[in-house]
Amino acid sequence: MPYEPVSLIWESILHACLIHGDLKLSERIAERLMELEPQSSLPYLVLTRLFEIRGQWEGVVRVKKAMKRGRVEKVIGCSWIGVKNQVYTFKADQLQHHRGKEIYLVLRLLNWEMEAKVALSLKKVKPPHGKNAFPEAPGLALM
Repeated sequence: MPYEPVSLIWESILHACLIHGDLKLSERIAERLMELEPQSSLPYLVLTRLFEIRGQWEGVVRVKKAMKRGRVEKVIGCSWIGVKNQVYTFKADQLQHHRGKEIYLVLRLLNWEMEAKVALSLKKVKPPHGKNAFPEAPGLALM
């Protein structure tokens, strides 16, 4: 390459390594990413996951110790939702929210609306040459 890839490129490659289960390449990419973004938890989490999948618990412990040594904190997932012109945030590790009833009402309405749209997009079709394109759902296809 005529220039050094930015961390976003390395992150994309690391995600691909996770999908394909390539531990050796993941380790190399993770090291490079740790140099570019020392406080990013992504390389540590990907390596931990790959070691867990393989049952290599020594590797899991080694990566977690490296995270502690580097004072890298795991980023917790966070979501936002707007209710009555106010935005509320809640984290993945948060069980309840002070405006929980309103938030869950909005989420149920959104879920209902999405289910209705999916139901409308399902349409009975006859596949060409009498073959079923979706054997798990006879006569149905997503449009």
